[in-house]
Amino acid sequence: DASILSEEDLVNVYGNYLSSFFFKVGHHGSITSSSDNFLRFVKPKYSFISVGKNNKYDLPDEVVIDKLIRYGKVYQTSLNGNISIYIKDDDFEIKEYRVSK
Repeated sequence: DASILSEEDLVNVYGNYLSSFFFKVGHHGSITSSSDNFLRFVKPKYSFISVGKNNKYDLPDEVVIDKLIRYGKVYQTSLNGNISIYIKDDDFEIKEYRVSK
């Protein structure tokens, strides 16, 4: 759950080693993380945002969503419900599960 300042430290230390297929987005999709520079190194194919529906902070921020979409698919618990990733050998499956009310 790194802030933009912490992300810059990570970029300075790890650079291209930050590349990741799956990315759990920090700060519930707030603009206080997921900087452009950090995302250039992470290059997430699948991003996951844990966030409540109709939350008082109006998260995730649309700017963050737009940045993430440039790299791949974005999942949000507020829209997709529970999200599970099943990995076996060189394959994976992403499953969504929503409890209906």
